[in-house]
Amino acid sequence: MAYIVKAVHKRTGAITYHLQGHSKLTQDAKSVSKYYVYDKERGAKSLMSRLQKQPDGMDYEWSVVTTEDEGIEVH
Repeated sequence: MAYIVKAVHKRTGAITYHLQGHSKLTQDAKSVSKYYVYDKERGAKSLMSRLQKQPDGMDYEWSVVTTEDEGIEVH
């Protein structure tokens, strides 16, 4: 399994995916390198916890998702 953090902006509905190494994907992303995803849910939850504590963290709905569920191919 490949885990990433999904952020949905509460007002606009814009989706952003957060990955390892401070990388981000937009909602239109179709693929991601295996080096940027988490292979354990625990790592993604840790990232999500850090992101929620940022000043604008309350503006988003946060969740840990798999790339399969989001239709993103890992290569």
